[in-house]
Amino acid sequence: MLDQQTGAVRTIHTIAKFVGGAGGIWNKVVLDPASGSVIADTGNGDQRESETQAVIVMDWDTLKTRTNSVWRPAVKEQIDDSDFGASCLAIASTEKHSSTIICHNKNRYMYCLTYSVQHGLTLEWELQMGNGVQGQSPDVSSGVFDGKAVYFATSDTLVQGISYPGSIYAIDPTSGTVLWTAALPGYSLASLAGANDVLVVGQIISGQGATDKGAISILSTKTGKVLYEYDLPVPVYATPTIANGSIYVPTFDGHVYVFSIPALY
Repeated sequence: MLDQQTGAVRTIHTIAKFVGGAGGIWNKVVLDPASGSVIADTGNGDQRESETQAVIVMDWDTLKTRTNSVWRPAVKEQIDDSDFGASCLAIASTEKHSSTIICHNKNRYMYCLTYSVQHGLTLEWELQMGNGVQGQSPDVSSGVFDGKAVYFATSDTLVQGISYPGSIYAIDPTSGTVLWTAALPGYSLASLAGANDVLVVGQIISGQGATDKGAISILSTKTGKVLYEYDLPVPVYATPTIANGSIYVPTFDGHVYVFSIPALY
């Protein structure tokens, strides 16, 4: 925690207590005004550490871990590398001092957790996406919430009985019900981007290392219909940006591709 005016360090929360214990936070944390909390998910586990490969809730005044506020997937769902690489998504809650978050693990599971100061973290539902096998394309892509549904990318997916390198799931955040699934030509490591009923997904098309290519897919959030796809000579590792009616996609070779949203309809 830094002082906004001076940049001075106010306090530090140490996730890993042992040397080499890891516990890295790969993406941005969630600030929750309803409970005055900082919510983070962590990767790079060490069995001696209680807060690695977990979802943790900290008091935002002290950064101390709150009571009953460290959560991990069930043992049967843990893999050798059960990192939370994607940021959790905060979902608006109607209950005072209570929050809902949706977190994506490398094990291909989506977890919906509620948090309250009184009860701590509670699992509400879970959903396995994709084929549940971690290969060279682990699930670390952060999702999008548009006020109605959450959208997440996964890899190695069967869509209508056909195997694809990746896909997008649209999910009802209240129940975990899958609203639609759309196939992708590649898999995504970057965060998704969404605005005005449009979802943008940068991808990697696997080759042999240096021969990997990329793609950009633009979908309707309402139906999952692919509105536009464009093949790229190199992979997309960075998050696309939507601004002023245009989509900006930075690629691995230092270029930025710009697409016009109106032309897609």
